[in-house]
Amino acid sequence: MKKIIPIILILLVLGGAAGYYFFFMPQEPIDMSFTLDPGEQFVTDIADSRRLLCTDIVFKLADSEKEAFYVENNHVIRNAINAILRSKTEEDLKQERIEGHLDEEILERLNSEFDTDDFLKIYFNTFVIQ
Repeated sequence: MKKIIPIILILLVLGGAAGYYFFFMPQEPIDMSFTLDPGEQFVTDIADSRRLLCTDIVFKLADSEKEAFYVENNHVIRNAINAILRSKTEEDLKQERIEGHLDEEILERLNSEFDTDDFLKIYFNTFVIQ
């Protein structure tokens, strides 16, 4: 009988510690982000130039549960990107860190267009002036 009491106490302490760990310790948030490829690359004329901009873009979005919505509204995404790219002059596109400036402008436009903060990041796979 005397041997059972310490074993029960140890089991209670271990059970309490395990319960605390599983129920009260902060859990890491589940990453619900996903990438969205808006389709074929963008080939647009450059403002005040005879040259073309060719770029391929992929987005990182916050909520994978909205993926179908954004795929369905891909035409809105592509239209907004085309409008921004076509507004750029050759001098604009030759600036240092132009991708960083375009990142900010495109993300701001798309988040505004959809009234959301789902658009997190842009990845430029290609960025060529021809």
